[in-house]
Amino acid sequence: MASFVSTQPLAPSFFQFVKDGFASLSAALIRGRMLSALHAMSDRELAQVGITRADIPSYSDKLVADAK
Repeated sequence: MASFVSTQPLAPSFFQFVKDGFASLSAALIRGRMLSALHAMSDRELAQVGITRADIPSYSDKLVADAK
């Protein structure tokens, strides 16, 4: 009869799952704050940064990705 014995404990994968979940939540919160801050800016302020209102979602994604 064959039996399966795992050489890796389950705990690290669980903790990695929790860690990844918190990282995703943190990134989502940061992105939300970034979107709010950028949408609160005037068109003139956005132009000084070098973006338009249409660029806000992609620009905020880039900033969050660069922060990692």
